[in-house]
Amino acid sequence: MAGATAVEGTAATDPPTRAVARVLLIDEAERVLLLSTRDADGTMYWFAPGGGIDPDEDAAAAALREVWEETGLRDVQLDGEVWHRRHRFTWRSAEHHQFERWFLARVHAFNPVPQALTEVEQEEIAEYRWWSLSDLEATNDVLNPRALAQLLGSLLATGVPPRPIEIGV
Repeated sequence: MAGATAVEGTAATDPPTRAVARVLLIDEAERVLLLSTRDADGTMYWFAPGGGIDPDEDAAAAALREVWEETGLRDVQLDGEVWHRRHRFTWRSAEHHQFERWFLARVHAFNPVPQALTEVEQEEIAEYRWWSLSDLEATNDVLNPRALAQLLGSLLATGVPPRPIEIGV
């Protein structure tokens, strides 16, 4: 997550927009691997592996690097770039702006073993879990993006789009 490329915010008081790459790791049972963290108020959030795109780094290369750092998985073949998202949020009392590029990769189920988490990631990542679509639809935890169940269901049904689809929060 560290070392992200930043671009100017839209207003003088906006924080810079951080460029991020995320990967939907889908196993043979069509489950997606998500990581969790808790906010200061105790809210559980689930998100796909990913993090900042380093200066002069290709988004796909950043996606693969982040998968290895956060899960230990190497030799991942990306099936394609599927979504784009502009995301503004408050985390730990700070406002953040991100432009996220989402990729899809089909993998065999595995037990994640992080390889290069930052100190902050070590403190914040609480759990890894494989989720089915029905698990995603039934949870009361916050998914990131919030419509992940519907978006993933559509993606699994139709496959990688010819161009990435703009998604909401």
